[in-house]
Amino acid sequence: MKRRIITMIIIVGLVPVFVFGGMRCPNGDLITEGTHKIRVLASCGEPISKEEIGYRWEQSSNYKQKLIIEQWTYDIEDGQYTILTIIAGKVDKIESVRK
Repeated sequence: MKRRIITMIIIVGLVPVFVFGGMRCPNGDLITEGTHKIRVLASCGEPISKEEIGYRWEQSSNYKQKLIIEQWTYDIEDGQYTILTIIAGKVDKIESVRK
């Protein structure tokens, strides 16, 4: 019985991480870290701003690869902008900023 209660407390404590760990598009789709930018475009449409903010080099066993870093800004929620940092075509970070 104690084990069930502890498990429930842990699960309830983790729910906000999953609920608030992404961006909800107007069509209801949830975008989370790791989502490919093609899916973001299909679900949320074009952002109000897209800019390439830099790059980083990634070393694999035989070669170096240049990874492009982009920032896409969406005005989805009333009173907030959502900024997606996209590295190598996938969402790396999701931030909300007050207008």
